[in-house]
Amino acid sequence: MLYIYNLIYIIYCLLNTTLRFKYIFYFLFFYTLNIKEINKIKIKMYIKTS
Repeated sequence: MLYIYNLIYIIYCLLNTTLRFKYIFYFLFFYTLNIKEINKIKIKMYIKTS
């Protein structure tokens, strides 16, 4: 019985870490996307002002 509990706990921990990594990955992905968009906007503003 204890062995099964340990197994479930290990699986749960693995799932948790993978989910966390997925969230970190999404966060980084959207963050880099936002930086690119911000740079585009800056370039457009620069072109307009010049």
